[in-house]
Amino acid sequence: MITNFLVLRLRQAREFLTSEFSFENTTQEGNLEELFRKSSVFTKHTQRPTTMIIRKNAFNNIFAVGLIMGLPLPPQSLMSGSKDLSFSAKIWCSILTAIKTFLFIVSALNIYRVIFTLASQITFYLFSICGFINMWIIVRSRKSVILAIRNICEFSQQLLPHIYIGSKSTKLELLLLVFAVTVLVGIQTVFFFEQEWETSLSSLKISVIEHTPYMNAYVWIVTFSVVMTFNISSATCYLMLLICYNSYCVLNKIMNFYGLELKSELNRGICNHKQMSRYISLYITITQRVREIDEALGTSAFFLFVTVICSFFNSISVVLANSQSYRTPVVDAYVVWATLTALVTFLLLTFSGAQVQKGHDNIKQAMTECSHLVAQLSPNLKTTLTFTLLVENIKGSNIAVTGWDMFTIRKDLVLTVLGLMMTYGVLMYQMDALKTE
Repeated sequence: MITNFLVLRLRQAREFLTSEFSFENTTQEGNLEELFRKSSVFTKHTQRPTTMIIRKNAFNNIFAVGLIMGLPLPPQSLMSGSKDLSFSAKIWCSILTAIKTFLFIVSALNIYRVIFTLASQITFYLFSICGFINMWIIVRSRKSVILAIRNICEFSQQLLPHIYIGSKSTKLELLLLVFAVTVLVGIQTVFFFEQEWETSLSSLKISVIEHTPYMNAYVWIVTFSVVMTFNISSATCYLMLLICYNSYCVLNKIMNFYGLELKSELNRGICNHKQMSRYISLYITITQRVREIDEALGTSAFFLFVTVICSFFNSISVVLANSQSYRTPVVDAYVVWATLTALVTFLLLTFSGAQVQKGHDNIKQAMTECSHLVAQLSPNLKTTLTFTLLVENIKGSNIAVTGWDMFTIRKDLVLTVLGLMMTYGVLMYQMDALKTE
């Protein structure tokens, strides 16, 4: 009965579409403000408390740490109409970016001279390059990143004014970030400056300064560059992980609220043309916010996945390598810690990204339940046709976040990466067996 009812209404909707609705008009920012102002759902939230957007916002702490690291992400940029970076912040970010670039160049020119096996060299190179690219993505596209995050913060504040934007445990997560990087720095410092210092003196020697006091300084600078480049890449990737994770969480909360609120209104018997048209406009805004986040953070998400995979490969390469330098407690600690941090990064990014698609699936499920409620309420033709349009838009769309539009972030990525690791491990083991023969 419900299906026949909706099919009958759908047939009558064809001519009604062209005369009653123009989605291009409803997507304009001014019209959206009017819709928010008139809607009974959002009447209480017409004001935008910009101070709350800063105070009750996980991105405030993340941006502050990013600015300390030299990434141009000032916390005040979360407020509408805020000014660009201050002069002192620009100088600070420029100096740190120049230092990072110098360290990266020195490291790239000498990694093969301080890392012993070819597989470890390749994965070390790729890890450092991906982290360096992520840094430049933020530097070059910071305006689009800030705008996309600001939009979802304001949108979330309008819909859910009493809900904390992002993760409430962000401060703890930032402390874990600092702790993880500090441990990696400590392990690599012991390895390069204590265990392998004499080997580095031999492999990095230059005939011009070999017997001069400058030789030790030169080796120290090169080794320091290798260690810092790797760990700066790690810190940048961890920070981008927190930005992606919190953005995806906010989108999931918004979509869950949308489905629950629509179903709640229909349960209370609120079903009219204006209300349904507002939900259509609201859904269009949700799709726009998801697209903005995907365009701003999709590239970073892609390189995060590549970095994580390189970290896994690097750990496997170290474990299966024949070098005696890798058979020490320091290297064992590195393998365990690097694998653990890579695993946490991968799972957190994958499952948070999958929550966006799950939120849209929840909206679709809510629309299925709402169809039954609308049939029971028996609204007029205009309201029914509007609701039918809403159902068609939601059922026909597929909202998800991607990695640079190359793949959709879903839970089945876990199996894909697991397969890659097993394949790489088998290949490395077979190559090692051939060498020993």
